[in-house]
Amino acid sequence: MCRSDWTWGLCRLGAVLTLGGVLASGCAAGQAFRQGETAALNGDWDAAVEYYQRAMQEDPERPEYRIALERAMVTAGRVHFAAAQDRESRDDLTGALLEYRRASELDASNGMAAVKVAALERAIRDVVEASRPPPPIEALRAQARLETQPALLNPASREPLRLALTDASLRDIMDALGDASGINVTYDEQFQDRSYTVELGGVTFEEALDQILSANSFFYKVVNDTTIIIVPDTPQKRAAYEEQVIRTFFVSHATVEELVQLLTTIVRVPQMAVQPQFVANAQANTITVRATTPLRG
Repeated sequence: MCRSDWTWGLCRLGAVLTLGGVLASGCAAGQAFRQGETAALNGDWDAAVEYYQRAMQEDPERPEYRIALERAMVTAGRVHFAAAQDRESRDDLTGALLEYRRASELDASNGMAAVKVAALERAIRDVVEASRPPPPIEALRAQARLETQPALLNPASREPLRLALTDASLRDIMDALGDASGINVTYDEQFQDRSYTVELGGVTFEEALDQILSANSFFYKVVNDTTIIIVPDTPQKRAAYEEQVIRTFFVSHATVEELVQLLTTIVRVPQMAVQPQFVANAQANTITVRATTPLRG
């Protein structure tokens, strides 16, 4: 309470200054609001959002300012969403991503914009990763996989085979199958011919090989995509023809020593000509396996 002329004057001056500040603030808020209305009428919704935000900062208690800002943000979000769709249709993924992000920022209720942002970020990341040259180690791994993959047969004809012979020469049967499929059939030096009765009813070349050779204790090795060799199925021949492969596997959720013991117990069987070998590396937590590629028959 002002009790002297001097203090009374100070009180009056403070009241005038406060009123002036309020009026100035109200004037700035009103001006910003009017600029926002003009921008909205002109369809410049980004500018309208900026002006309405300025009005709200100056006078946050005015409900019409808040309503106008919310309306402008939703409308601006729709405009950016439409622009994003247009850019995406023209494969401008980066531009579309920026527009979808802006749409999501302006209108948090637009769930599709957020979904599009995540999808485009993933798509752009995939494009970038695909454009990068593979690291040298990946190239070496790819080459190793190609080198260790067994050759695949590529018969000149895939027509189903139909054949019925009684007490025929096994060599003649195999040669006939090879001629029908365009595959060169060769024989191991210890191959011994025998008589065999066969009846095939619409099978593939590989199915015919499996059926006939397994019944006569032979197997075949693919030399290349058009050549096979017929071999007696003995442990010595398996060891001679099966190719050795070495691969390293990284292990998780188990100790490599325990896993090696388990694999040795399960995988090794007396009938195998060449037993697989397992080597544990506790420091790298890996298991290196040396084994043979499968042969048919």
